Amino acid sequence: MVISRVNLIYFSPTDTTEKTVRAIASAFDCEKQEYDITLNRKITVPAFAADELVIAGVPVYGGRVPALVEKFFQSLKASGTPAVVVGVYGNRHYDDALLELADYLKADGFTVCAAGAFIGEHSFGNEIATGRPDTEDLIKAKGFGAEVKVKLDAAASIEALAALEIPGNHPYKERSSAPNTAAPKTTDACVKCGICVKNCPVGIIDPEDPSKITDVSKCQRCFSCVKRCPVHAKYFDQEGVLGAMAFLKAKCSERREPEMFI
Repeated sequence: MVISRVNLIYFSPTDTTEKTVRAIASAFDCEKQEYDITLNRKITVPAFAADELVIAGVPVYGGRVPALVEKFFQSLKASGTPAVVVGVYGNRHYDDALLELADYLKADGFTVCAAGAFIGEHSFGNEIATGRPDTEDLIKAKGFGAEVKVKLDAAASIEALAALEIPGNHPYKERSSAPNTAAPKTTDACVKCGICVKNCPVGIIDPEDPSKITDVSKCQRCFSCVKRCPVHAKYFDQEGVLGAMAFLKAKCSERREPEMFI
């Protein structure tokens, strides 16, 4: 198969998924098109042709595809287009996220030919999987892309691609049904630069007063505002978040390596 264009579709509040899918795509020397849905899930995405490749990437939230982008990935259109699904997780586990994303794309008309679970610095602070994806991760991601290219080059047609076994469970891991009550707080160090406002995936930080959250229930706890604040004025102090952070630091500090399925 000859791939005419590689399309990257990703949700990446703290840039870890973006870095990973770009590294995978760098193994291909054809035209590339990016669809960043982090801040806009209403962008126009064309139906994909059989001679294109789609690399779809999401961070793993609670072992699942983020609920915020579920409908978007269920709405894509393809004509047997080969696809690679990528989940980036914060050193605990990816659980059912890869399988879930693959299921969505298959229902959209894609042929899922590869999947990868990569590690990114956990959204809850910078003490879990610190600095990842690091150089070693990105080298592995590019190598994964090169293996996908070999697989596609060797296939005479879409139909020739072997079925792929992806770890995960049906039904998927249950999402929490509890209403969200955790949202970022702001110290007096805030200089009202607006960086957090511009980078909130759900647009709930008040542009006039960034210390105010307009709808706590919509907060994704992606920590984009915390990690991007130039003066470190954003933070979470809710018991549930702090408890999760403590658990992750105690149980998930050992380095994990990417898992790839081709």
